[in-house]
Amino acid sequence: MNPRDYYRKLSWEVDDEDVAALLLVLRDHIGKENKIDRHSLVEAMYGKYTDSLWRKMRMAKALLTKKVFSTGRKLAIGSSSGEGGYWIVKDETDREPCKAEHRSRKIETDDMLDNVTNGMTWEEVENSISNQFDDTLNTEYLQPALLEVPEPDPIPHSRW
Repeated sequence: MNPRDYYRKLSWEVDDEDVAALLLVLRDHIGKENKIDRHSLVEAMYGKYTDSLWRKMRMAKALLTKKVFSTGRKLAIGSSSGEGGYWIVKDETDREPCKAEHRSRKIETDDMLDNVTNGMTWEEVENSISNQFDDTLNTEYLQPALLEVPEPDPIPHSRW
């Protein structure tokens, strides 16, 4: 079974019971200071840890973050790739670092998408600029120096 088929099958296995089990565990982890690491979270939900169960927990988390409660709002789930762990966001002070991390990830993802969407393919490189470099790729041609700043025009003596 190829990976795409495997994850499709796994996603069909995620149901409301997985989401309820996740919420049951997370309600004991309110605020970043009470976060739970992924191994402990998966073990608490399923009784053991495997990579497949971790992926299943992540799919349950994706469903939980989309669930609209009777208040008309979704539950804010915090996570940190740098420090690891998951928790229910306690308050605005707890929310801000999560927002900053996800905003940074979004910018990086948008940049990567822009590169893949608009960047040259190797075929385009060969057809358009292959005569600009030989076997030693001249990266200065491909990208000018990052700190290359033009000299400002001199100030006339009359303005001193």
